[in-house]
Amino acid sequence: TGKFTKDTVFESTDHRGNWLKGDLLARAVAEADAVKTAAAPMPAAEASLRFILNQEAVSSVIPGAKNPEQVEKNVAAADGKRLDPAVEQRIRDAVPGTFERRT
Repeated sequence: TGKFTKDTVFESTDHRGNWLKGDLLARAVAEADAVKTAAAPMPAAEASLRFILNQEAVSSVIPGAKNPEQVEKNVAAADGKRLDPAVEQRIRDAVPGTFERRT
């Protein structure tokens, strides 16, 4: 969503600060930005939920929400409509290797 940047510093009480920092934070922000660009004009959060739900092995997701508007948007993204294959491919191309199957 653009909430974090590579320079984000989490408060000492925030568990994310223990692992989401440095190169890992920079990579996560870069990948989120790439997904946002690839999904446009669809909001990145909606595209991400639809992308996950497009996968054969996935039947549900548990998205986070901090307010009623986010809940409504998450529910709308789970309306059963498939993500356009072209958008799915743009997302895969934007972050190569991230969504490869691992056995």
